[in-house]
Amino acid sequence: MVESAISLAARLREAQQRQQGLAGVLDHHGQVLVETQRIVTLVKEEEALQTAAVAAELVTLDMVVKGVVDVLTRIQTNGQGKRSGRVPQIFYQLTHGSRDEADLRGVMENLGRAKGDLGLCISVAHVGLSRGMQDTLVLNTRLLERVDSAVRAVVGNDQGLVIGKLARGRPVQENGTLVVTADDLASIERHRGNASSHLPAASGDGHVARHIVAHNMTADQAFQINGPVGMQEWYAASHIVQENKAIGKSTQINAGMSMEAFSQLLQAHQR
Repeated sequence: MVESAISLAARLREAQQRQQGLAGVLDHHGQVLVETQRIVTLVKEEEALQTAAVAAELVTLDMVVKGVVDVLTRIQTNGQGKRSGRVPQIFYQLTHGSRDEADLRGVMENLGRAKGDLGLCISVAHVGLSRGMQDTLVLNTRLLERVDSAVRAVVGNDQGLVIGKLARGRPVQENGTLVVTADDLASIERHRGNASSHLPAASGDGHVARHIVAHNMTADQAFQINGPVGMQEWYAASHIVQENKAIGKSTQINAGMSMEAFSQLLQAHQR
């Protein structure tokens, strides 16, 4: 009996310590949520960051955050139901605290991964890239510098825009632009990892090749987008769209679209 009493006393002490430590854990998680919200706000405010990859990560992030909300709501509801006394609260931590902590740790780890993936997609966005005179690709360094500064301030100094490497140490025209070639773009491809971003094809001399969308067919419940997310990217290349077909309940988009429209379509398709 003495051994049982010692064991129970130790468990009660552990439960009390867990209850006291939960506040600090929630403070830390709250800070992570605030940082995540700042990144989401940045994307909404900067159209240049609204690429297909970023929009897809925002949809994933939204689903992860819903999981965080569910766990926090359960903890709050259970906590409110145990406010009749100190001893009931301790016994609740004794019987359910470990599960709550494990569940919260799990969803916050998911949030951390989603937040990191979003930051990666932001870093490889082709900010400031557009089509100039005679079908050349030009980089607006003023826009690039402004957005890059905002990204570093919100996402972190080590998460600047990869495309910014193209402007380092190179002469810029009076209007703040410089011509970009296919070799330039290829030089930053290795930094993209698994993230994706629409990019108009270019020849070695910087001229933009035509983007041909032809002979595509979708069926059943397939979902296919053959144009870029972000209308400004649609105008960065010449396009030929012909002989595409969608049958059944499939969806096929052969033009540029906004990030908001893309997010809504993706959410509807995942239901």
